[in-house]
Amino acid sequence: MPYSSFQKILYVEDDAALGRLLQKRMARSGLDVDVVLTAEAAIEKLAAHAYDILLVDHILPGMSGLEFLDVALRDENTPPIILLTAGGDERVAIAALEKGAADYAVKDVNQAYIELLPAIMQAAFTKSRLQRENEQQHKELMLAKEKAEAANQAKSTFLTTMSHEMRTPLNVVIGLAHLLSKTPRSAKETEMIRTLITNADLLLRLINDLLDISKIEAQQMHLEPAPFELDDLIHDLHAMFRSQAEQKQLDFAIQNNTSDLVISGDRMRIQQILVNLISNAIKFTPQGKVEAIINAAPPANGKVDLTITVHDTGIGIPADKREDIFDKFTQADETITRRYGGSGLGLAIAKLLAVKMGGDIVLQSVEGQGSTFTFNVSLPAAQQITKAQKSPAIESRDNNQSKTVLVVEDYAPNMMVARLMLEDMGFEVKTAENGRKAIEWVEEQNSAFTAILMDVQMEGMDGYETTRKIRELEKQKPGRNFIIGVTAHALAGDRDRCLSAGMDEYISKPIHPDILSQKLFKLTG
Repeated sequence: MPYSSFQKILYVEDDAALGRLLQKRMARSGLDVDVVLTAEAAIEKLAAHAYDILLVDHILPGMSGLEFLDVALRDENTPPIILLTAGGDERVAIAALEKGAADYAVKDVNQAYIELLPAIMQAAFTKSRLQRENEQQHKELMLAKEKAEAANQAKSTFLTTMSHEMRTPLNVVIGLAHLLSKTPRSAKETEMIRTLITNADLLLRLINDLLDISKIEAQQMHLEPAPFELDDLIHDLHAMFRSQAEQKQLDFAIQNNTSDLVISGDRMRIQQILVNLISNAIKFTPQGKVEAIINAAPPANGKVDLTITVHDTGIGIPADKREDIFDKFTQADETITRRYGGSGLGLAIAKLLAVKMGGDIVLQSVEGQGSTFTFNVSLPAAQQITKAQKSPAIESRDNNQSKTVLVVEDYAPNMMVARLMLEDMGFEVKTAENGRKAIEWVEEQNSAFTAILMDVQMEGMDGYETTRKIRELEKQKPGRNFIIGVTAHALAGDRDRCLSAGMDEYISKPIHPDILSQKLFKLTG
């Protein structure tokens, strides 16, 4: 029977008569056999010709069959080798297999093994071919994995860059709009500015949603838990939405029944869930009230069961649409999108984040009467955060010093917005367009600044390195600067990176003036 899968065989055998016999027998099966008398000759033959199978006698003049295995198998392209032994010495056979031989055969006196060799060679050849194919597939899979990881990294870098690039000009637009809203204007101009703020906020939320859904689908959304006070989060939420609710003449309240509760979780992502729920409630409530109620069961087994309910008296959701409301790019109906705007991503992202935390969001709604969204999650209880942990700068501050804030920012329009905001709050403002200039200001000052707004991403020395150098300088000077990291990325982990670099607080662009004011006046009283 011919063996079409392999044809060419090299037989290493010092018995020339036995070599000719095997040639004749293999020819009956359509196999072509070359015979050499020594292992050294076989090595030369392999260098000049291609073979499908090697048959190697164990006992040879000069280099033995086992020694030949060591030399030949250094080349990964060497074909499968079958070692032929006399006397059935199993120790030789085992040694051959351990060195990498494909198989072995015992040369019996009656030469019956010659009849078995085609089948043995077929099995060895097939096994070798499958191994090589598997190795090739593994290499291809590893290459594909590396390419996929590189693509994911490129996507992550792109998302980070886009977050920064889009938030930076939005910071200017939103910041100037808020400042303009505080200056005396006609009723028409006031309405125009209010409309500008509303639409800029909507654009910011849309950008955030698109970036987040991309990260979730790319499996690049990671939770970064850390201890935080729920009170601080609630104050930020109230500052974000108070004016928006007032513009629509809605009663807006956040009822916190968890005073001084400290939990361990991803503060930014929990805030993001609540921002989506509250903003939706305000958007879809033409009149009446929007209320958020926070409750927590007493800690048990180191966990706190947190329940946050957002209730509104808005338009409600039809019964047949409630199951779809958390789907991506879905709203109750097309008229909702045309009338109220939005991407249909906010609730989908909130639900995905809640589930990722091990929690859930449940909806109850009556069409025409309002909706209630309940966010449930169980999070580890954390130790009370001390005043020193919150702000080491407060402890060492000279209360008689002037209220001066240093703004470190390399983008001139953002520097202007921050300066105008701070001056409107009654602060004296110094500016530094890079980290080097910020360090010079700190060196020149006889006392610490009230605060330093430190842009994180700057050319040359970034905000992290600048902060570390300032902390080194403070070891030789009285007082300690309260440093607030300012970033346009707003990514998970930004706050931890800021704190690790020595910053005391963190705020993301666009800077909300009420939140900035809240953080600063907590320092100055």
